Amino acid sequence: MLVAVVTFLATFLQLVAVVLAIRIWRITGRSSVWLIISIVALLMAVRRILSYSRLLSHSLSSRGDVEPIDLTSEWVGLAISILMVAGMAWVGPLLKSVYQSREDLSRQARELDHRVRELNCLFGIAEVVDRLGGSLDGIIRQTLELIPNAWRFPEVACACVLIDGRQYQTANSRVTPWSMRQPILVLGRSRGEVQVGYLEQRWADGDTPFVPEEQRLLAAVAERLGKVVERHESQAQLDQHREELARVSRLSTMGEMASSLAHELNQPLAAVANYVRGCQRRLSSGAWNQDELLRAMNEAGNQAERAGQILGSLRDFVAAREPRRVPTDINRIVETAVDLAGTEARVRGMAIRFVPARGLPPVLADAVQIEQVVLNIARNAFEAMSSACPNGGEVVVSTAAGGPAEVQVAIRDSGPGLPAGAMDRVFDAFYTTKPEGMGIGLSISRSIIEAHRGRLWVTPNEDQGVTFRFTLQAGHGENGHVV
Repeated sequence: MLVAVVTFLATFLQLVAVVLAIRIWRITGRSSVWLIISIVALLMAVRRILSYSRLLSHSLSSRGDVEPIDLTSEWVGLAISILMVAGMAWVGPLLKSVYQSREDLSRQARELDHRVRELNCLFGIAEVVDRLGGSLDGIIRQTLELIPNAWRFPEVACACVLIDGRQYQTANSRVTPWSMRQPILVLGRSRGEVQVGYLEQRWADGDTPFVPEEQRLLAAVAERLGKVVERHESQAQLDQHREELARVSRLSTMGEMASSLAHELNQPLAAVANYVRGCQRRLSSGAWNQDELLRAMNEAGNQAERAGQILGSLRDFVAAREPRRVPTDINRIVETAVDLAGTEARVRGMAIRFVPARGLPPVLADAVQIEQVVLNIARNAFEAMSSACPNGGEVVVSTAAGGPAEVQVAIRDSGPGLPAGAMDRVFDAFYTTKPEGMGIGLSISRSIIEAHRGRLWVTPNEDQGVTFRFTLQAGHGENGHVV
């Protein structure tokens, strides 16, 4: 009876050990080691079942040829079964915890890797926007190159951006059944979409092609592209309004200088009239010399060309046009502005002098806008000196090398200077120290210089008057960027 109980317990416990071994084998991800242990436990269970069957046969049979069961071996089998069950019951939860921790670490590593890819993509887009500035096409094209590297399988990922009827895509882009898309919203209105797809399946069967992190990243990329488009359009509108305001200011300046310009034009036109009348008189008298007539006609032509140059400069100054920033000789720009300001200076009995520096690099600038800045500051100086300098005054315009890759222009006057407290407010819109001033000239001038990535400021002179200075970037580039 004791043998039967021991054999039954050993068999039952061995079956429990088989179940535990198989469970641990599944917990460990179908480890080969635990597969062998499970097989050994199963073989031992089969042996115990055979021993129990033999015991039943011995108990039920009265034949003498049935071998009796050894009690000692059954006790040993029971002990082994108890040890196996106890060991597996202890190891099972421990291994489950270890493998669960390993899976958690693996999942966190995947999430961290994807987070790093996501941040690299978003920071890359921010860097592209900062580097390319106003080039919308360039920003979209370089953003496309960043997107595939942020996905789980970058080697088979492709991307495409559709915006306002234009399509941008990676070199490997094509129609694929594994894709997702996100609309590009600008001021709440859809202007296009961003598409990302996989060219072949690299994920396990039953899994989805895109994880939630990738869907959130695509939404973030679409949102940033929408903000880039919005900022680009806002900047374009701002530039257009600034140019319109600057042109109005130029027209206003020309209106205020009308009498001076009329006086300036009167000289060459009067000279032309005198030369022509002199030629008429000589031809009428019959006593004329061919060489003298040719000299007179040449002088008349020169004076007519001078009048045409004055009118051409005025036409260029006030013409409606798109801003054009190209590498330009700063001395030539300033000299043209000084020539225009010289007309008013002579009428007022004042002087304006240009002191150019030699060997300056070209600046990336819109010549007419820089001329407007110089002319506006010079005319302000004339008005300030008209009351403070009864015997006239002088404005000195000079150029010099500024900081690294910069050129500086200075306009110095000999007027009374600025009132106390005006030094910090002189560039504010609608602030003026003149009774009839509008207070927009210097504000527009600062906007123009800042749009050129320069700086405009004013400092008092040691003796009298003030000096306005502004800087321009030197070099060559596109879209207003200096390289």
